Amino acid sequence: MIDTHCHLDQFLNPFETLKYLEKHGVKTISVTNLPSHFEEGYRFYEKFEFTIPALGFHPLMIKNDIDIENEIRLFKKFVTKTDFIGEVGLDFSSREKDFIDIQKYIFEQIVSHVTDFDKIFSIHSRKAENEIFRILNKYSIRKVILHWFTGSTSQAKKALELGYYFSINKNMLSTNKGKKLIDILPKERVLIETDSPFTCSKNSHYPLKKLSIIYQTLSKYWGFSEEKTFNIVSNNFKELRNRNPEKKVA
Repeated sequence: MIDTHCHLDQFLNPFETLKYLEKHGVKTISVTNLPSHFEEGYRFYEKFEFTIPALGFHPLMIKNDIDIENEIRLFKKFVTKTDFIGEVGLDFSSREKDFIDIQKYIFEQIVSHVTDFDKIFSIHSRKAENEIFRILNKYSIRKVILHWFTGSTSQAKKALELGYYFSINKNMLSTNKGKKLIDILPKERVLIETDSPFTCSKNSHYPLKKLSIIYQTLSKYWGFSEEKTFNIVSNNFKELRNRNPEKKVA
C-alpha cells in the first residue's frame, strides 16, 4: 500500500513507527512541517526501503516563533536530498488572514527555487486554491499532489487541466463534499493518504488498519475489487514519479 502524505515525525515515537512501516512494506511519503525538522531527521531514512522523507514548510508554522529566513536557507540547502517537497502551500482561512503576505512570500521562494529541479509537491491549499495554481503555473510546476483538497468543483477541474493529482483520505470518503470530488476525478489521478497522526492519535502506532480501510472504502465506492484499486493507485504513483516535467499552461 502507498501513503502519499504522513507526518511521521509527529508520532510519539517516530523511529519505532518508521520501523513498523518498513516491516509492513508501506510505501510512505513522510512530510515535514519545517526545513529544520527535515534536517533533524532525514538521515534516519537512508537505510530504509519504503519510507521517503519530504522537505516541507507548512504555511501554518509561520505564526510560530521561527526564523523564517533561516528556514528558507535550510530549504534551499536540503532540496537535493529528496525527490519530494511537502507539506508546503498556502492557507487563506479567516484565522490566517494576518499571515497571508508572508505565506505567499515563503511559498514563492520555495517554488521559484525548485523550478529547475524535478520534484513532486504535496500541497496544502485551504481557501487559497487559485493563488496556488497561479504560483505553481508561473514556475512550471506540474508534479503536484493536492493534499486533502477542499476547493470547489471548478477549481478541481482546473487542477485536473494542470495535470495535478489528488490524495484522498478517510475523512474525505465520509463527507458529501469529498464524495462529490471523487466523482469528478479521473481514477488515474487519485492517490491515497492518511495525514496521520492528525487523523488518529499521536500516541498510537501508525494506523495501518485505517490505511486499509481507505482502500476498501474507495474500492466499494468505485465498484472495484480491492486488488484493482490497489493496482490503480500504485500505477498512478508510478506514473507521477516517472512523469517528465512539462511547460506551463497559459
